[in-house]
Amino acid sequence: MKAVNDGTVGQPMAEMALRQSIFTIYMNKYSPQDKSIFKPSVDQINEFYQQHKSQIDPRMSADQIQQYLSQYLGEQNYEKWASDFINASKSSYKIVTNQEEMTKEGITGGLGLPSNNQVIQPQQPSILTTNK
Repeated sequence: MKAVNDGTVGQPMAEMALRQSIFTIYMNKYSPQDKSIFKPSVDQINEFYQQHKSQIDPRMSADQIQQYLSQYLGEQNYEKWASDFINASKSSYKIVTNQEEMTKEGITGGLGLPSNNQVIQPQQPSILTTNK
């Protein structure tokens, strides 16, 4: 908070960092403790390699490719799990879009796209209303 108060960090940046921290803590709490469940199978690695071998640096050894693809696909598996988990969590809440507030913020089209090439700032509480 000192950084926000003395102007070193702007309030929007501090709010975004706080939201990211809360999200990380929440995901760590609810994600599986055994992270090996996200490890890709040999078949998954081989299939991905066959589909993308033209994009892989030919100077990499087979072990380097195996390690890289295992890590990459493991991260993809985790991201899919996290997305499914978040969507399931969201489905337990009714989200109502406040179109008037979105328009005031310069968000149009209902797709969250900015109008007039404006940058979308972090969501304000008045934009979305949560009803349980």
